[in-house]
Amino acid sequence: MRKILTVLIIFLAAVSFLRADLYVKKVKQAAPYEIMGKKRSGRVEIQELWLAKDKFAQMGKELSIIFNKKSGKLYLVVNPAKVYLEIPLGITREKLNDYFPQKIADIIKSIRVTDVKVNLNTERKKIANWDCQKSEFEMTILIPALNAMPKMKMVMWMTKDLSVDYKGYLSGMEEVFKLLFLNVLDVDENSRKELEKLDRIEGFQVAGEGILKLFGAEIREEEQCLEISEKPAPHGVYGVPKNYRKRALK
Repeated sequence: MRKILTVLIIFLAAVSFLRADLYVKKVKQAAPYEIMGKKRSGRVEIQELWLAKDKFAQMGKELSIIFNKKSGKLYLVVNPAKVYLEIPLGITREKLNDYFPQKIADIIKSIRVTDVKVNLNTERKKIANWDCQKSEFEMTILIPALNAMPKMKMVMWMTKDLSVDYKGYLSGMEEVFKLLFLNVLDVDENSRKELEKLDRIEGFQVAGEGILKLFGAEIREEEQCLEISEKPAPHGVYGVPKNYRKRALK
């Protein structure tokens, strides 16, 4: 189970860029669930998001995701253990064995993404003070090396009712998505064509829901923005904490 979640976390990150700093504060709520006989309690967490030109930092209690284009790396920071992993952006399927142990590389190579469906602008509603449109994205992930077939669905509520230039902040998403997803995982042709619809989604995401179905369990998370503003980022927010140690991937 832990290996599956580790593999999924590595490839489920989105990043954005802009000259100024954008601050996003959001609340994330995870519902309780039971998987393989183990019960997991629900939790509520406040997360902070900082975006600037070529930089990105999502700060969570358990996991933080930091990106700096200059370094060419994505950092996964495990806060309770005070360790971090480096994911090089130049990684491809052919280079997996250079960065991961053979067993992990074989698991990633076995992953096949299929049955992708993107539904745009399916519903409208007001969230807080924002007029929003709903878009949905779902896919099936085949992991034969682990005898697993998780199904994922994401519901995104997008708004254009922001005074900030959100388009500038989101300009780098496609680039990193391709580097860490399309260039590494085996995505079938029909799914790749369906993914092109994501380029037509307009606005900034202010709320959403993620659903992961795995081994008969349904893992559900919801999130909503509490604040979106432009202000200077704290010193060092786009870097790994100095007292954290690097954990090698291989």
